[in-house]
Amino acid sequence: MTQTPKDFAAWIASAFQETKRRVEAANEQSAKDAIAAARKLSHGPFTTKYLRTLYNPRGPYSKRDPHPPGPREEINIQEGLFARSWETRDFSSPSESFFRVQNEAPYADYLAEGTDKMIRRPLIDSVSQSIRPKRIRLINDALDLNRP
Repeated sequence: MTQTPKDFAAWIASAFQETKRRVEAANEQSAKDAIAAARKLSHGPFTTKYLRTLYNPRGPYSKRDPHPPGPREEINIQEGLFARSWETRDFSSPSESFFRVQNEAPYADYLAEGTDKMIRRPLIDSVSQSIRPKRIRLINDALDLNRP
């Protein structure tokens, strides 16, 4: 049986919509994974009280003599505004779809970029690296690229 051009166009449109739906679902899952990773890093193992016991009059994250007790991207235990302020923003157009993870706390940029006295805390970079393998797999699955 042969398809008419109209039937073929309808099939293409349907396949496109299904692929778009699967890519959007993969994006949603990746965004959830990113928020979970960011929140995990926001609840590092160190309390402010413990950090004060480390000898350095400028603090463990000073640019002059940095000596963080753990990875730089790990933030000390947060239960307040910073921990609650993680969100994702979705961006999409007809040709692309992506999201951005960000923290809306007023001081989040100081942690992310550092200051003239404080080292940069690359939390977003770490989140991106941690979710990347699963995100690639999800997108490939959505596009049906993982078939043998």
